Amino acid sequence: MDTPRRTILRGLAAAPFIAGAGGLLLPPTATAAARRRLTVRTNAPGSGFLTYRDVIRQLDARAMTPDHRWGIARAPLDVILAGSPQRRGVVERLTWPAGSPPAGETPPLHTVFRWQDDDYGTKDWRPQGITTNYDSLGGSPARTVLLVSWDAHPVRAEKQGTRVSIVDVPAGGAPRYWHVLLVEPEIKHGQPSFKKVELHAGGLAWYRNLLYVAEFHDSAPNGIRVFDLNHLFSVPATKDVFGYNPGDRKYYARRYGYVLPQVARYRDTAGDFRYSQLALERAGDGSVARDSLVVSEYQGPKSSRTPHIARWELAADGGLASLTSRETLDIEGTATGIQGAVGVRGTYYLSMSAGPTGNGHLRTWRPGWGAPKPLWRTPPGPEDLSYDRRGNVLWSLGEYAPGDQPRRKDGKRDPKSVYFTRHVYAMRLPS
Repeated sequence: MDTPRRTILRGLAAAPFIAGAGGLLLPPTATAAARRRLTVRTNAPGSGFLTYRDVIRQLDARAMTPDHRWGIARAPLDVILAGSPQRRGVVERLTWPAGSPPAGETPPLHTVFRWQDDDYGTKDWRPQGITTNYDSLGGSPARTVLLVSWDAHPVRAEKQGTRVSIVDVPAGGAPRYWHVLLVEPEIKHGQPSFKKVELHAGGLAWYRNLLYVAEFHDSAPNGIRVFDLNHLFSVPATKDVFGYNPGDRKYYARRYGYVLPQVARYRDTAGDFRYSQLALERAGDGSVARDSLVVSEYQGPKSSRTPHIARWELAADGGLASLTSRETLDIEGTATGIQGAVGVRGTYYLSMSAGPTGNGHLRTWRPGWGAPKPLWRTPPGPEDLSYDRRGNVLWSLGEYAPGDQPRRKDGKRDPKSVYFTRHVYAMRLPS
């Protein structure tokens, strides 16, 4: 197990994944569903009995060669943040579509920016999950760093994988960011390698050095994947090759310059729970006794199923304290379209989408309240949520670009939805 560097993210430790259990009992007013049970996989594909971390150690050894003959190198997060950005965001006011709500129904905003033009308008990728270095560290980190996931939307025939953006948000000026591909370590051609990860990545939680990513599939077991930010790698962004290339014995990532390797995969084989989003709930910010992962379900507008929230407690080293959820709650009332949920001081905040043609909603809910209560309206397409005590804000983001406009029966795009919502924004919560 590697000793982490002393960086701006000091104190992050490489983590095992199962530790001692403990925490709060269910609130007596909660409507409880069955607790969720996960299984864990750490063996790398094609490797026999080697784990993901075994393969990562082999990649580390190649990354540390002084002549860089393998093309792969260690890329510590603090070094990336100190360097020149790949891209720059644009500081821009958040606008509203026609028929906008009155000012009292819109959130007070702390920070707003949008992506660089090609990311702002791309049809191939959609922003989904968000988490911050406050999630990772707690306290008051001096700078604000976001991680944002992007789903490769099936516009092109070839699936592109899943990417995460590292975003440095300064107190003034434009955000700076870098794209990183998520990868799964494997043994290929007898060599340590990695392959792309295909996830919707609807939610993220950054805890210590670990990045938890929600995994939802329509026809496969759902669960959570875990990636280790102490093992970011840089590779040449020059070839459309993925992983180890026998031709020149170097590593590539389809013209992306950075990769982040997976270290564990949790799966819920029961198949009756959607791991649509996840977020971090810190014990100091809410009513939970231990820092926890909060996983919430998306249900479509025609669904008759009750969505749920499940919570797994986290151990001090960053891993899950148990494979069994501490609690699973029914969200009473009509709660379709949930895109993100996070607990703050005993209240769950829910972002709810109505698609690209209507405003989204931010609602609040507690067990025993019945249906979620409206708080604010948002632009169309709100996604994941992350709470940041610096400023007492909720971070969220929009997913839609013009290519996401629904088509009418005549095949033309719906003119009511010609509206960009691909902003990232922090909403100030009531004191």
